[in-house]
Amino acid sequence: MLTELIEACKERLGSYEKLAWELELDPTVISNWKSGRRKPNTIQVMQMAEITGFDKMQTLCLVMAEIDSKNQELWNKWRPYGDSNPGYRRERAMS
Repeated sequence: MLTELIEACKERLGSYEKLAWELELDPTVISNWKSGRRKPNTIQVMQMAEITGFDKMQTLCLVMAEIDSKNQELWNKWRPYGDSNPGYRRERAMS
């Protein structure tokens, strides 16, 4: 989900550099997120969801469940759309 979010931001803004500028980060940070060397914080995830127009809370929970394995159960529990329709949750976040 994180990679999909980053790619959606790139499509929306035109480049990774513009995304980094929007988030007030060095462009290498975006590269590090994509490779898994670093992880965005919750604010950065919410900012990216806002850039793309995705549902903010759903996106936050999906991304954090992916990158925060220690608290994955909590992120899944807090996800607004839950597991009631597994095919729906990702599409809803990205709409």
